[in-house]
Amino acid sequence: MGVSNGFRGREEGARYFDQLVEEMEYKANNCIGTLTDEKYRLVFVGVPCYPMFRRFNELFTEWGGTFVNSTYLWFASGGSNLGFQYDLSRPLESLAEGVLVSVRDAMDSMFYQTGILLDMIEGYAIDGVIYHPIKSCRTVSTGLADNRRDLMEARDIATLFVESDMMDRRVVSEAQLKNRVDAFFEGLAARRHHATIGKAV
Repeated sequence: MGVSNGFRGREEGARYFDQLVEEMEYKANNCIGTLTDEKYRLVFVGVPCYPMFRRFNELFTEWGGTFVNSTYLWFASGGSNLGFQYDLSRPLESLAEGVLVSVRDAMDSMFYQTGILLDMIEGYAIDGVIYHPIKSCRTVSTGLADNRRDLMEARDIATLFVESDMMDRRVVSEAQLKNRVDAFFEGLAARRHHATIGKAV
């Protein structure tokens, strides 16, 4: 996100992303993931829990959960989705078009997420969706409960709804988060077990 926003249109940013693409293609071709024992593939909806960023992620990785995509990347980094390719032969016109498309997509990723999430679920073989509303950003958090309900009506997918914050450590409870996350993964394990039994029958 920092490079997307801070080095937009600059040589340093282009070089960074060229190298990043090369690294990611190498990892994909050689089956190198973020975890050595990935069990569950997850999508993140909302804003990260920055007061305990690393520990928040560990609550999921300890169960073998990996976040493989997020709607946050669409609205917080200027449109990191793949919905627009700049035309370098028309730099100013293309920049204007790109801003309009990315702003529209950013708003959609906050307020009309169901279609985007369904595409992610299919494209990334997702096991569960994590909704994380926060106190410090009502714009992002308003409506997440309704969006979750809409997604669950459209698709039988495991979801988790946990609240904390992106700024204020006083409203973040690791113990409460851990209890909810542990229960979520126990449910994912049960879903997988029942699916395996169903296939065997």
